[in-house]
Amino acid sequence: MRTSCLLLFLFGIMAGMPAEAQRKVTDLSQLVALVLQRNPRLQAERLETRALDRRAEAGGVLPSPGLAFELRNVGWDRLTVGDEMMSGFGISVTQNVPFPPKLKLHSRSAQLEASQQAQMTEETRLALVREAKQLYAQIFYSQRSCELLRKKKSLLEKGLSLAQTRYALGQGLQADLFKAQVEISQTEGMLLEVEEVLGSLQARVAYLLAFEPDSVEVVAAELPVSSLQLTISDLQARALMANPRLRGAELEKERAAVAERLARAGFLPDFMVRAGTMFRGRFPDMYEVMIGLELPLYWNREKNLLAEARLRQEGAQLRALDLQNEIIRAVRESFVAAKSAETRVALYRERTIPQAERSLQATLSGYQVGRVDFLSLLSDIHSLITYEIEYARSLADLWIAAAQLEELTGFEILPLDQ
Repeated sequence: MRTSCLLLFLFGIMAGMPAEAQRKVTDLSQLVALVLQRNPRLQAERLETRALDRRAEAGGVLPSPGLAFELRNVGWDRLTVGDEMMSGFGISVTQNVPFPPKLKLHSRSAQLEASQQAQMTEETRLALVREAKQLYAQIFYSQRSCELLRKKKSLLEKGLSLAQTRYALGQGLQADLFKAQVEISQTEGMLLEVEEVLGSLQARVAYLLAFEPDSVEVVAAELPVSSLQLTISDLQARALMANPRLRGAELEKERAAVAERLARAGFLPDFMVRAGTMFRGRFPDMYEVMIGLELPLYWNREKNLLAEARLRQEGAQLRALDLQNEIIRAVRESFVAAKSAETRVALYRERTIPQAERSLQATLSGYQVGRVDFLSLLSDIHSLITYEIEYARSLADLWIAAAQLEELTGFEILPLDQ
């Protein structure tokens, strides 16, 4: 009974505690900074980079030496050290020494592996920045669409009010009222669909930031209208020079070449050095120095390892070439998409939307005095909102394509501080 009361008391305290306030993100640079700070995938990649850096530091160190203690005695019945010349206490140190190129090549391979991981970390960072910017642009488009659909509903309600007034005066048709109501209902349905998409986008942001769902909300500001200043040739050149995936592939080629040299070095013998001393009591101490060789007599194993290394080296070269072609193609596609969106943005902003606004104003005035039918009014309302939504979509598409180019080139195409 006491336990039940205690549990109820604790539950009451927890229920009375205020819920954690929802974090609002309004700035794109703030969102990018939060992603780079909190994303667990990037944090794991950074830790892996640090771990491989530590491994690379130990890559050129000799194998651990061996220490041995020895007792030589004549017979089992008594200790003969000092009485027999062949008896004594000994200590020795053994060191295995790889053939000189091997140690250096192992060190170089470890350094290249660490460099590859650093490029993978940079690739992850760029991918997260791209994803954050694209999500922000999509959220901007969805939120702007919600605003415009509410604007459309308001215009339709205004049109319905005008139609009701004209119908009451015997100057309009009852069918116009039904058409307006249908359009309003359809707009409300579209608004619900867009809000559902917006909720999904907000959940993806929470996942990127490692927050609980519904604990963060992005309220996107108006995306600035920007234009690409670089040519496609400039972007492709930057991508070939700075793309972390391509740089990682080049490092893989170099690492495969090092592995091939290591496989060839497998035909060379390793050394073993041993030094020791023996205490013999009243007899003079003995000293021992030995140098040995590990003879690679069974060359079939080394031959197969060398063949494997050469095949992997050829594969790494082909993968790097394929990746280079893929990046060139991706840059071209993203550049074309960005330029197309840039052209549409200018067209909607400078010509289409102003013309549609003037047309709607004229239609509203004409309908009030009976010179324009109701269908024309509905058509102009629909056209204006459609053009404004398409403008927001084109602006978002521009930023989405630019974010893709930034990931490919490692260069900020549309700065965050503009």
